[in-house]
Amino acid sequence: MVTRLDIGHPPMSSEDAMISLDRSLRVLRSAGGGVLKVIHGRGRKNDVSVLKNVLMEWTYKRRGDIHAVIPGPEFSVTDTNTEAMLKQYPSLAVDADLGNANTGVTFIWIVA
Repeated sequence: MVTRLDIGHPPMSSEDAMISLDRSLRVLRSAGGGVLKVIHGRGRKNDVSVLKNVLMEWTYKRRGDIHAVIPGPEFSVTDTNTEAMLKQYPSLAVDADLGNANTGVTFIWIVA
């Protein structure tokens, strides 16, 4: 199962983003695992997205539930985690962000 969660448009508060991420994690775990594509936005010019930082903190806290975290710029057929993810979730092969180095998204592979 591949799920998309947009926490950046419009921007959610950090608390609301954490709640939405936890909800998505529960759904994917109950479905036997999957991929959560999180759209957090790029942030302002020359700044890192605040919501991306929230996401990275969340993934660290939930690391026992996560097989891999793939930032948008690494989501490419040349990345070993992406290659393994594509084998398990072939629908991602047509994702518009594959190979496009999008800094505004992160892919999270959730374990069952």
